[in-house]
Amino acid sequence: MYMQNMETSNTTTILVIDDHNGFRRSVIHLLQSSDSYQVIGEASNSIEGLALACALSPQVVLLDIRMPGLNGLTIIEKMRATLPNLIVVVLTLWDSPEYRHAALVDHKANAYIIKENVVAELLPTLNKLLNIKV
Repeated sequence: MYMQNMETSNTTTILVIDDHNGFRRSVIHLLQSSDSYQVIGEASNSIEGLALACALSPQVVLLDIRMPGLNGLTIIEKMRATLPNLIVVVLTLWDSPEYRHAALVDHKANAYIIKENVVAELLPTLNKLLNIKV
């Protein structure tokens, strides 16, 4: 679990929850390439992620589906109980209609990105969700 002091600025605050350290580091590096986003925390499992989301109140959570602890999708509702306007972007290896439907329809994630497409799709997706002009 990692938390960073939040700076007062007009950047969007992001929490990254994924059990693969290398992938988390890559996503954080990608986000740091933009002045629009500030990663304020990261977690390697859903239990830590849920605790950090409640403690830090990020504007966006990037969330893996399959991790140790609770299934990533099950914590979406728990996070939104505290943070009703939270934007949740699912980042996953699972490119299946069933997982996509579960994430977007059943659990009301805002976006669903396959991990192999993160470099090309993450920043444009966030910019669109947050109405950020580039």
